[in-house]
Amino acid sequence: MKKLILVGIILSFLSSCEQNHCILPKEDITPYVNFIVKNKTTAKDYVLSLFEKYDLVMLCERHHGDTVQYNLYTDIVSSQYFIDSVGNLFTEIGVSSIKPKLDELVMSENLTSKEVTERALEIQRNSCLWPVWEKYNYHIFLKNMYYVNNRLPSEKKINWYPSDIPWNWYDIKDTNDLSRMWRTRLINNGRIIRDSIMAMQIIHIYDSLQIHSNRKKALIIMNYEHAFNDVFDPSGYQMGKFLFQKYKGRIANVYVNNLIFREYKYHAIQNGKWDAAFKLAKVEDAGFDFKGSPFGKDFFDYYKEKEHLNYQDVFTGMIFYKPLEKFSCIIGIPGLITDDYLTELVRRIKILRSFKKDKRKVEPETIKWYYGTKRKIKLEHLDDMKKEIKCWIGKK
Repeated sequence: MKKLILVGIILSFLSSCEQNHCILPKEDITPYVNFIVKNKTTAKDYVLSLFEKYDLVMLCERHHGDTVQYNLYTDIVSSQYFIDSVGNLFTEIGVSSIKPKLDELVMSENLTSKEVTERALEIQRNSCLWPVWEKYNYHIFLKNMYYVNNRLPSEKKINWYPSDIPWNWYDIKDTNDLSRMWRTRLINNGRIIRDSIMAMQIIHIYDSLQIHSNRKKALIIMNYEHAFNDVFDPSGYQMGKFLFQKYKGRIANVYVNNLIFREYKYHAIQNGKWDAAFKLAKVEDAGFDFKGSPFGKDFFDYYKEKEHLNYQDVFTGMIFYKPLEKFSCIIGIPGLITDDYLTELVRRIKILRSFKKDKRKVEPETIKWYYGTKRKIKLEHLDDMKKEIKCWIGKK
């Protein structure tokens, strides 16, 4: 009878976990919690400390739309250490063609707030290979970078190099032009060449800094696999591979806490184990090397086809900056869609949809609302991810 009761309890627990969409924990997370509690380094201090050992530090940006992470990035680049000893920033967001306009903003002085906003909006309208970049964090970061630089003398201003492929929508008149650009700068014969172009641009500029600049280090912000190292795929074409091969021993990359997409929905990393450990430790801001931590030895679930690797194989370290429920994804920028720009944006969208054989009608008013109205987007499947995390906490 006792055995039957015990079996019933186990089946009941398993059923509960299934209903909560979580995977039954099979290990104690106490070592993770203890490691976090003993580690006293914040995310900002960890990133800055890496520059004492490396010339290049690359952050693996999380969800493109999250604004909270950009509070951290602004804190990093505005620190006195970064200004004095690093001074250079490369970002995936922003096509390299926009560099002159970017400098007109971040290298100018004594602009009015209206001028800052207008120049930031102009950059945002033409900053990417898609018809427009609607993420609000970029707009805020553009303005923050102006205010950081505005208080600095010219020799101390931060140099910002947008590093995405060269792209100008005003040169694209029809689908033939778009097809040509696509083949020469994005995908050619089934191979994604965008990353190699981004890497080539960064290498060219960074090498010139070694000759012409007093500050010879740089922070790089890239999203997802662009920031993976050469161990991830030694024969692949991800941007980070090229940099790790070129600057062997001189570059570090850092995973920024995020979520993963599996089976058509979002999940917490390691089925919630990592987030649960930080929650139990009551820590929301931390950074550390993967090697020497229990986190580094976990399998690389961030990319499904590479789960035979561990996190310490792909990344130098990680930063945890705010839990999932505090992510804030905001899209839409007030003032972005003027009447003239709406006409141009509709034109771009029509060309792109024709190129992709997308027969949906382009509705100008819908486009104006979508891109020009600031609003917070709920993180998909957050409730299910919270259940994943809760299962681990229940097993501690």
